[in-house]
Amino acid sequence: MKTCARCGKENPDDAIFCANCGGAFTPEEAGEEAAPPPYGQPPAAYPAQYPPPGAPYAQGPYPVVVQVNNSKATASLVLGIVGLFVCPIVCSVLAIILGSTAKKEIAESGGYQTGESNARAGIILGWIGLAVVIVTMIIWAIVAIVAATNVSMLPVLASTASLL
Repeated sequence: MKTCARCGKENPDDAIFCANCGGAFTPEEAGEEAAPPPYGQPPAAYPAQYPPPGAPYAQGPYPVVVQVNNSKATASLVLGIVGLFVCPIVCSVLAIILGSTAKKEIAESGGYQTGESNARAGIILGWIGLAVVIVTMIIWAIVAIVAATNVSMLPVLASTASLL
């Protein structure tokens, strides 16, 4: 019988580790000649490091926080895209408003919410949609002014239209 040097418990002669404390028996304690460990095996002096029985495992350093995408940022992006093609005035204005609100909420969330890039893209697309509307209105106004100043050309246009 071997006696553990750490806890004093008696173990069988062929034991490599103490049954009570898990301490490794060195070949010198067993009265044997030290043989090299087999290939790929760790030496007996380095046993696996497990917590003692009954001890809790260590927890991670930080709790996991799940990030949530801000829905106003996503709505801003969608309205910005729709504002370019379907209803530019209403959708573009709503995209700018929702995008600005979403950016404020994301900044105040302390990392809990994501989607700042969606909000920024919605704001940019909203401004582009408004710019397209303004440029289109200016072009239509110029066309209307030119058409109104060329009233003297109406009889000529009417006669050429009847020839076709």
